[in-house]
Amino acid sequence: MGNLASILLYFVFLKYSFEFSANNKTLNIGALFTMSDKKGLYSEKGIQRAEVFKLAVSEINNKYNINMTYNIFNDNGDISSVMRGTFNFLNNKTDLIIGPASSSLAEHVSYLTNDFETPIISYASSSPLLSDNKKFRNLVRTVSSDTEQVYAFTKMFEKFEWELIGLVGTEDIYGKSGAEFIKNNSPKNIIINCYSIIRSSVLSEDIDEFVECVSKSKTKVVVIFMNEVNAPIVISKLREKNKDILLLASDSWAFSLFPSIDKNYIKNTIGIVQSYGDLDWSSNYLNSLNIKNTRYTEFFNLWENTFECKIDGVNECGVKRDRVCKCPDTDKLDVVSNPKLSFVYDSVELVGNAMDVLIKGCDFDICKKSEFTPSDILFIIRNTSVMSKSGEINIKNNDRNNKSFDYVLFDGDKWKRIGNIKDDKEMNIDTSELYIPKSVIDTLELKYYDSVSIIFMVLLILSCVSSLCILWYFLTRPESIKTKLSSNLFSGLTILGLNLIWLSVGTWIGSASNFKCGLLSWSLWSGVSLIVAVLIAKNYRVFKIYSSKSVTTSRLSDKTLAFFVLIICGIELIILSSGAIYGYNPVVTRSSVYLLVKYETCGGSQILEWVSIGYITLLVITGSFIAFLTRNVPIKFNESKHLAFCMYSIFLNILMLIPIKVIPFVNIQDGFYIRNILNMSIIYFGSMVIFLILFVPKVVIIYKKQLLLSTSKKSTTSVETEHTQTNIEMSNI
Repeated sequence: MGNLASILLYFVFLKYSFEFSANNKTLNIGALFTMSDKKGLYSEKGIQRAEVFKLAVSEINNKYNINMTYNIFNDNGDISSVMRGTFNFLNNKTDLIIGPASSSLAEHVSYLTNDFETPIISYASSSPLLSDNKKFRNLVRTVSSDTEQVYAFTKMFEKFEWELIGLVGTEDIYGKSGAEFIKNNSPKNIIINCYSIIRSSVLSEDIDEFVECVSKSKTKVVVIFMNEVNAPIVISKLREKNKDILLLASDSWAFSLFPSIDKNYIKNTIGIVQSYGDLDWSSNYLNSLNIKNTRYTEFFNLWENTFECKIDGVNECGVKRDRVCKCPDTDKLDVVSNPKLSFVYDSVELVGNAMDVLIKGCDFDICKKSEFTPSDILFIIRNTSVMSKSGEINIKNNDRNNKSFDYVLFDGDKWKRIGNIKDDKEMNIDTSELYIPKSVIDTLELKYYDSVSIIFMVLLILSCVSSLCILWYFLTRPESIKTKLSSNLFSGLTILGLNLIWLSVGTWIGSASNFKCGLLSWSLWSGVSLIVAVLIAKNYRVFKIYSSKSVTTSRLSDKTLAFFVLIICGIELIILSSGAIYGYNPVVTRSSVYLLVKYETCGGSQILEWVSIGYITLLVITGSFIAFLTRNVPIKFNESKHLAFCMYSIFLNILMLIPIKVIPFVNIQDGFYIRNILNMSIIYFGSMVIFLILFVPKVVIIYKKQLLLSTSKKSTTSVETEHTQTNIEMSNI
């Protein structure tokens, strides 16, 4: 559309080039301001910008001794009006255009004027899409791109530790590109849980879904990235259902006062605007305007609405005005200036400085020419810097090269500056008057005083104490009683492995830490590898007995058992040591945007963790296969069936743990607790099965043997006593 219009204009008006020289210092500027909308409703901001533009032209002409003339066109904030105004400027041989304000309108004007080498200087358009100086080769802006504004937003997110953000923009070049840039460039710990790009034409309908999302979630901070025309509708609907949220304003509507909504709706709102310097100069000038020195329709409308009177009224106004009385000469404006006024002034300053550089001479080749074109002005603007109302102006490509932003607050009556952030430094902001809500995701953990935690801690303590008591009982029995049972080394290694596993179960309770994450990995996998190694060794011994032609019941020597266990556990320790290089730091796992919860899980190398699981699984499969081969071995040869059941149990536990590791429980209601309880239950009760199968039968056998031996001794003692008594009696006889 823009290129087609350019071609048509090219042939209608022919291509022209306007020139000025050191002798002829005249430049004709066309200015686009939204002083009223299509319905005739005046815009106070637009009127202020137009008046500041006039002031700037007058002051800059005097400052540089040049002659800038201008023609102001009311663009109505509408594409068709802007295009008509641009056609009018080009038809009247305008050298340079200042404006329009919005990014979408600036895009159309730039496309339209590309082939006419007419520079466009926009004082408010900030969309990142306009930074492309190949597509918009005649455009420069006295404001920086929204990419820099987004940086100011994200620094605020970090400072106040907000994790949940609502974000809404309009489907235009400004709102959509700005909102998407925030979404795509926010820190990783930020969740944009309510996000919407809504159509301006049906704004009130599309916003309902976004408002519903904010209402149902725990989001307390909402960024509204849109212009001042659409923002009031969104603000009203949000406030109707959410009284305690904090609104963050993009630069387009920050500093705005909306007559159509209650001021309390925007109270405590924090806005971000490009650093604008001191505004007293603009307030003083605007407050000096009146109906005698400023005479045009839009200003008259502003005056009549502000003072509730009529310029051409008949009757004098009393204390209480009726909107039809004649406006008195004593009325004076009380204007609150807007930051964009500084950037309007900056636009004229850039042009004046460029003309001055060209006229007085510079080191560039174009300064050697006798006649200068508007394109030369654009070149100087892009390659020199100048101080103006808002500070130093330095253009990079199409944008102001500036990372300095001000934070402003609406206190219920007026907007005021509360802080600043410049370049990559920390933000400096006064928080004394700020409403800073807590907009965070719930952090879940099994607390030590939770009923589940207490139950497991009691079970773990009882299990550890019981295992140590059984080991003591087993070790203190005579070797003659423990014949064909396990060796002391086998029992000791098995109990050690079980206690390591139980220790790992306890690490699931409480918040994650580097120490607990390391302890979990080392205790769990070293304990499992220790038990599996011992079970494989015992099963292999039974298999040899069963498959050998000369069946022998000799034990597996402690030396052989220790060597076998050392090999298997040594490989696992190497894997764990490799994982320690990556660290076992806690990582935050977040839910979907609907549940809004997070919990910490132990990180490290996922590859090495799966290697560890694979290694143990391979060992268990091997042990299970040997256990299967020895399933028919008579129990009198060894505890073959017990060992087989233990190996099957470990294999089954690993199969149950793998899906728990893969399934994203965080996206399931109460998934965090389900995940932890399942992990703890499978590991604990799986290890208890091994403990009961291996040691309860041993204790029973030992106890029965001791009981039988004790009974036998008593019988022998009784017989000997009777025999002695008989001998005594016989002796007495």
